[in-house]
Amino acid sequence: MGTNGSRPRQWSRRPWLERTKSEAAYHAQLNKGRLIVSAPPRPDAPPIARRRSRVHGWGVFALAPISKNKRIVEYAGELVQNARATPRETRYLKDGCIWCFQLNRLWVIDAGVGGNIARFINHSCQPNCHSRIEGGLIWICASRTIKAGEELSYNYFTEGAGEIPCRCRAGCQNML
Repeated sequence: MGTNGSRPRQWSRRPWLERTKSEAAYHAQLNKGRLIVSAPPRPDAPPIARRRSRVHGWGVFALAPISKNKRIVEYAGELVQNARATPRETRYLKDGCIWCFQLNRLWVIDAGVGGNIARFINHSCQPNCHSRIEGGLIWICASRTIKAGEELSYNYFTEGAGEIPCRCRAGCQNML
């Protein structure tokens, strides 16, 4: 019995996990046994396209001007637990890619599985976009007005060994 005469509540990890997962899972679909997080298409989304980038491999470019603080695209991918994401991150790093985005302390969105065009937005130490987590979704938003034809970029804020050299501008010494 508890101090107030009530029965002690059995603590269960499962309901707690379901609550923390539920925000992102609200927008998720089961696809071939994997939980893929992605928001429904928005009619007011600014036009963007994937093209070859001078920064690294592929990049995402604005096809029309984008106003400051505008939501550009949602970072989609498979919702996985942090422990399961670590081997995937290691594999991606060997290829020179960073496709796992930390949603919260328990969950990661892996754009390598079920990802969309947002996974091709490159890192920059002086970005024109930023990430915003709202309701279990990761949004890439404009930090300033972006001109048509300009490549989108945001700061990845990576933690770890720093094995990938930053190529955001000539002479950048940072490591990702």
